[in-house]
Amino acid sequence: MNYHNVPVNVKIKFPLWQYLNQPLKHPKTVINPFRFWHNYKIQRLEYCWNFDRIQFLEKCWEFELR
Repeated sequence: MNYHNVPVNVKIKFPLWQYLNQPLKHPKTVINPFRFWHNYKIQRLEYCWNFDRIQFLEKCWEFELR
């Protein structure tokens, strides 16, 4: 619960399609879904980091809302 006792809905969107489409014999294949999700979020943030400031803020804001 939050400060005003209003329930908060948290949506967690796991990148299922990306997880399932990993090449099985590739050295960077991650079987553990939690580790995959962690790596995926890091890659997304690195991707956002390469934008200019406005694009960076827009994409990261969009990423946080997912």
